[in-house]
Formats: sequence, C-alpha cells, structure tokens
Amino acid sequence: MRSAGVAGFTGVVLLVSAAVTAGVGCASENPMVRVPEHLLYNGRYDLARERLARSVREHGTRDNQILDRARLGLLALADGYPEAALVQFEPVVEGLRAQGLNRNNRLGAVVLNEDVKVWKGEPYEQAALWFFIGVAHAADGSWDNARAAAATALLVLQDLRPTDEARETGSSDTPQAPERGAGVAYDAAFAGATLLHAVASQQLGLETEAAAYFEQTARLAPEASQQIAELAAGAYDTLLIVGSGLGPRRQGVGPGGSELALLARTPSPPAGAPRLRVSLTPGGATPDDPNQVVSGGTVAAAVTDFNHLAHAYLWNPLSGLRRGKAGLGEALTDAAVIGGVVGATRRERSAGDPILAVSAGMLLAGQLLQFGSHVDPRYLDVLPQAVFFVALRDVAGRTVRLDTGPVGGGAVALVGVPDPDGGQPAALRYVQITPRPGGAPAWATFGQPTVGNPVTGAVTPRPFPWILGGADARVPTPQVMAEYQAGGHLTGVTAVELANRYQDAGVTWDLASGPLPGLPGTHVVEGGTSLIWPQGGTLGFIRLACDPYRGVGPLAPAD
Repeated sequence: MRSAGVAGFTGVVLLVSAAVTAGVGCASENPMVRVPEHLLYNGRYDLARERLARSVREHGTRDNQILDRARLGLLALADGYPEAALVQFEPVVEGLRAQGLNRNNRLGAVVLNEDVKVWKGEPYEQAALWFFIGVAHAADGSWDNARAAAATALLVLQDLRPTDEARETGSSDTPQAPERGAGVAYDAAFAGATLLHAVASQQLGLETEAAAYFEQTARLAPEASQQIAELAAGAYDTLLIVGSGLGPRRQGVGPGGSELALLARTPSPPAGAPRLRVSLTPGGATPDDPNQVVSGGTVAAAVTDFNHLAHAYLWNPLSGLRRGKAGLGEALTDAAVIGGVVGATRRERSAGDPILAVSAGMLLAGQLLQFGSHVDPRYLDVLPQAVFFVALRDVAGRTVRLDTGPVGGGAVALVGVPDPDGGQPAALRYVQITPRPGGAPAWATFGQPTVGNPVTGAVTPRPFPWILGGADARVPTPQVMAEYQAGGHLTGVTAVELANRYQDAGVTWDLASGPLPGLPGTHVVEGGTSLIWPQGGTLGFIRLACDPYRGVGPLAPAD
C-alpha cells in the first residue's frame, strides 16, 4: 500500500506539471521569433528580413506587432532601404504613441506573466526606435522629420534617471545626463539622439538650436569631441551613421527566471568608447593593390553604447512581483511534495484522506506561480551595440573604408557613397557593420562593383541586361536602353519591350510585390524577382553590387 501511494502521488506530480506547462503555453501565445544571429553576423539583413516577414505574415499577433514591425524596419534600414523601413515603422509610431494599450492585460500580467502584454519595450528601446526612425527619415532626405523623431527619443528619457536596481544590473560607467545647457529642451543621456537633433537642426538652418545641441552632445560624449566639432563646423557633404555589433540580450536568471539580466552580446571596451577606423581610397583601387593611397584616415569614437544606455534607462516595475511569485511558488511546491510523500506513505489512510488532495492543490498553485514568474523575454534583437557619426567631404568616386577592429569584428569598403553638390543638404547613409567573428565576407571589403546598378552605372564585361545573361541589373529605363544600344546590344528593342520581358519572368521593381507590403523581396542577383536597389553607400548595396564571386544573369545573351 505504501509503494502504491507513492506511485500514485508521483503520477499526480507529473500530471500537474504537464497540465501547468500546457496551460501556461496556451496562455502565452505570443512567443518572440528570434532573428538568427548568424544572418546578422554575415550581413544578410535581407534573409533575416524575409524570414521575419514570413513569420509575421503567417503567425503575427497583436501583442508582438510593434516589436515585429520595429525589427523589420531596423533590418530594412540596415540593408539600405530607408523608404521601406519607414513603411514598417508606421505601426510602430502609432503603437508607441498610443495610451492604454495594456489596460486590459494588467491582470493577466500579474496573475499569469508579463509577456501577455502588448510589447512596447524598455525606455531605452523606445528611445532607440525613435532615434532610428529619425535616421531613416534623414536617409530619405527629410531632415525636419528626423529632427522631430530625435526630439521624441530624448523626450522618452526626459524624466527617467538610473535607478538603484538598474545600477545593480549595470556597469560602473552607466551614463549620466549632465546639466542641461541653454537652448536644449531635453535632459537625457542619449548622445546619439542629441547629436542627430543637432545635425538635423543645422541642416534646417536653425543655427542657434544646432549649436546648443552640439555643445550638449560634447558634454555627453567627450571622447567623440573631434567628430562633434567637425559636424558643428558644417564642413561635410555626407554623414555616415554607423551601427556596430549587437545590442544587449534580455534574459531571465535566478529562481524561475524571475531576475532580469541584460547580457552584452558584443562586449563594450573595458575602458573608453568603442572605436571605428575610417579611411578613403581612390576610386578603382582594389583591396590588394600595393600602390593604393589611403587618405583621410581617422579614428572615431562611439557616441552611444547601447550596453550602457540599456542599464541606465531600465524600467522594471514587476521585478518585486516576479521574485515574490517565484519564492512563493517554490515554497508551495516544496511543501506540497513533502506533504504528498508523508500522506502517501502513512500506514493508515482513509478513503477520504484529504492530505493528497491538498498537496496536489498546493503543487498546482506552486507550479503556476513559478511558471508565471519569468521575465518577459522579448527585446530588440537587431539593435546594434554602438553608434558612430562620421562626417565626410568630397567622396565622389572614392571608396570609404570602415573597420571596427576586433570588438565589432567587421570591416567594409563602401562604394556609391553620395556626394551632394554645394548648397544642397547633406546626404545621410546608415551602415550596420557585420560583426562577424571570423572576419568580413569577401563582398564587404572588395570595394569595386561587379554588377551594373543605378548608382555607379554599368560594368564590364557583359554590360547588358541580367535577364539576358548580362551583368547589368538596372531597371530598363529609356536612358539605360540607350546605354545598351550605344554598346551594340539590344538594337531595335525598346525599354517597354525589355520591361515586359522582365515582368513576364515575374521580376518587378515596386515595393508592393515584396514579402509584406512595403518590403522589397529578394533581388534578382541573389536569385529573386526584385530589381529594387538599396541606397548607394550601404551594406545592402555593396552586398549586391560588389561581390567578386557574383555570376551573371540566367540566360544566354541576345544581342
């Protein structure tokens, strides 16, 4: 009888555990689909974007809409498509501005778990999103919207200060907001957003405001004072904003995963700010040319380290509740097991003995509390670790080489970087450097176009359409057709006829035909059906245009 009682109670334990696991799994139907890190390491933001878009299309939930669209926007921006990024950011802006999204989820967050809420992110994630929304607007040529987004990023952090709890989980160099300077409306330790606000104000002709924000940025990021001074002087035509590494990962540790930890995926330097080496080479110089001249070599310091910013602005209101639920759940589970074993091994038990029933109830309550005590695991897994601002001038026809060194693990050679004429607003490009531990892929450092494109033009040999076996993947406009025919190709064929040839093969060049509305699909040079090119001077552009091992189109040439 004693062994039968123990076996029976063991069965109850297993049954309760299975029921709780299944029940909690059903209650939390919004698991975050993580972006595979190996795609980020290899600079394949296109594949990461398409995989996430497919998941959103098939399994997207309201609770994760802001998070998923934010990540799609960040991936599109990193790949050189700011227009597509802004389309994805539209519901993000709406969600971040909305009040009361989780009004009906508060009880569920307390009783079940906090990941049943609509995700809006930690304050540092909200501020980071507004910053990158501003970067996308600036890359798209809208400096007024960039200024507004940068102001909102600072406003998000305006009234927050690092808490004791944040300092316990953070580092000794958690940033502090200095005293606000005259003419600065916001008091926040987010130097990247402050500097973007300064640059946008400068481009809009708001000189007094720009000067105040440049001064505030210098107080926030003294190690980047040289770059800040160059920007404040206005002696630049092009601005690169460079993201490097991978931002912190959110993870639950301790009993039941109830303690929040922000773990650095790309470690911050032990002292000082992350560094970026910048140099310019003449156009046409190959990476292995021993006679190439490198000019303008500088070392830039990061203006923002998200490992530090995340710890400075951490909102963790349910931490005490999670710890209490985990502790109480563990105590109830232990008491239930002890009571159940005692009841099951008693020599004399009546048919109505309540000990086993009480123990089973305690076990159920304890398991529910423990399962519901874990940290919400959702976070912006495509955020960079560090952000740099690089001012450039007279880059027409030149290759811009960037190298983050061993920390970021990436080097790139940018071609097609814009160089606006004097009197025009500065051009901005966002570049997210591949943090690949084994070194950058060949296309990232080659530095010469191997595919004809709308930024740097035709290439030789085979300067005719991709669909006809050539190495030119431009949209067939009348101007492009004139170039083909001047070289003796496609004489007598019109641009409309070639466009029909592409469209008959399923190739398009509008954003409506992507995996989600507003997102470009896989490019034709990578086996897809899109002719939409990223902006020149971005990582997506050089991946498509500068791969030394890139083949040519699928068909034989038809001259």
